[in-house]
Amino acid sequence: GYYIDNDKLLQSSSGGAAYAFAERFIENNGVVFGVTFSNSYKSVEYCIVDKVEELFRIQGTKYCSAKKEINGVSIYELISNYLKKKTPVLVFGLGCDIASISSYCQKKLLDTSLLYLVDLICHGPVPNSILKSFIEELEEEYKSPIKSFQMRKKIKKWYPFYIYAIFDNKQE
Repeated sequence: GYYIDNDKLLQSSSGGAAYAFAERFIENNGVVFGVTFSNSYKSVEYCIVDKVEELFRIQGTKYCSAKKEINGVSIYELISNYLKKKTPVLVFGLGCDIASISSYCQKKLLDTSLLYLVDLICHGPVPNSILKSFIEELEEEYKSPIKSFQMRKKIKKWYPFYIYAIFDNKQE
């Protein structure tokens, strides 16, 4: 399947299913946990999205292990807090992250009836240190900080995928 809104589909790495699930979830008063790039694009971290207009933050493949805390608080604790308040929670993550969230919830005896876990197919994520080195090399080569970065940019069609960066000095 794929998202029928072509703009949202093109902004997604694959068919836009994650966006469609998250959009519906938020419209029904839930929160969504997913991964986003840090402001510098040198690491990947979890974030919470509770507004449809903020879903762009978790769109796109990152291919890196994500930091599992938000503002110094573990995602496990944050998920637990939402569940205790009876807020529906949707989490997108790599299989190892999803398994650890599930295990945490079981050990804490949390009511998981409002917890929805989506594990993404993993081909072996790279450490954030590799991403950081790659971004720093690009910034050195183009003599400018990156202001936008995508790992699977679609240009006109689905294949091939492109690594795509826009720099502060307007180079692409």
